[in-house]
Amino acid sequence: MPPPKPHQRTSKTPAPNPPTESPNSTLFFYMPDEKPYGLFCQWHPSPFTVSTSALVWLLTEGPQPPSFSDTTTMINGEPADPLVAASRELPILATSKINFNCAEQFMMFAKALYFSDFRTAVRIMDSKSPKEQQALGAAVAGFSSERWGHVKAGHERMVKERVVEQGNYCKFTQNRAFREVLLGTGERELAEAGSKDRTWGIGYTAKNAERYRSYWGQNLLGKCLMRARGWIREDVAKREESRGGGGTKR
Repeated sequence: MPPPKPHQRTSKTPAPNPPTESPNSTLFFYMPDEKPYGLFCQWHPSPFTVSTSALVWLLTEGPQPPSFSDTTTMINGEPADPLVAASRELPILATSKINFNCAEQFMMFAKALYFSDFRTAVRIMDSKSPKEQQALGAAVAGFSSERWGHVKAGHERMVKERVVEQGNYCKFTQNRAFREVLLGTGERELAEAGSKDRTWGIGYTAKNAERYRSYWGQNLLGKCLMRARGWIREDVAKREESRGGGGTKR
């Protein structure tokens, strides 16, 4: 039996998480300007930086990694490293870190980098609009949904999940207020309640979500956020243990 048709959210839709909600209930989010959980949206303004060295895997694992065999990627007769090779077409990779204005920009830049579409990567970095960034990312040359959804040996998740996890980890670790909101959700399930997206979201608005739970989409964004939340919580615990001298032996 096919899932019921999801209902599109309108501006008159009630807030997805009323004050009377159960502390263990699923937390729904969608639009970037919703309070207090709109910051979970990829479009929410959230400046953060990522080390260029942390992006090397996108170049080496991509379907068309920079060629190291021709003279343009040789330095002193030796093959250049991936960042040096790619920076010839994408100069921003020659810097030590890259600044992003939101998680959507990071995701789409990483997508362009993975598929070696450096021209689109430049346009994504020049854009201040997450809507435009998304549109540019949707037009990445050489894109393959199979490769974007590839699970490399030794990894448990798809390339696109690893990208979103990396971006959100940086986003929430570098903004204390954001981090407190994320950790404040405890162990609650997080779900993007967008009616049009059954890959990154559940495919239903918050109003209809529980009624059609058995028909939900993949909710990849919610799952990536929950994993990032777990890693950040572990980081906090380690710092507290370190400040406390390692705790008391029992």
